[in-house]
Amino acid sequence: MRSSRPWKYVASVLVVFGAFAFAPFAFALDTSAIPGGAGEQLVAASQGAGFEQQNVDLPVVIMRIVSVTLGLIGVVLVGLLVYAGWMYMTAGGESDKTEKAKTTIRNAIIGLAIILLSYAIARFVTNSLLKATGTS
Repeated sequence: MRSSRPWKYVASVLVVFGAFAFAPFAFALDTSAIPGGAGEQLVAASQGAGFEQQNVDLPVVIMRIVSVTLGLIGVVLVGLLVYAGWMYMTAGGESDKTEKAKTTIRNAIIGLAIILLSYAIARFVTNSLLKATGTS
């Protein structure tokens, strides 16, 4: 049976893809685990390119993952807003289509508000953890 709401599946795929595609950027590379001395070569190459090796704390890594995930969900919701606006503009005065578009717009705006609040809460908790552990 086909779903009448394929955007849910598209959003799920984008979130999962984003989590796996952007998660490596959130973590620091442990070069000591690379065999054969390649870790030192990698560090030398990255320093030659102008990058510095950094030690990243766990709360910082968690906040980066949360930021990337919430950002991707926000992009999906903005796309949903654009789609709902297009549905509203092309409804041609049909009350069923305009009501469906208005409902979609309202739900997308509520979703964006939830995303913004989630980010604010996650940021507050992460900053509180950093201050409590003395690593801020």
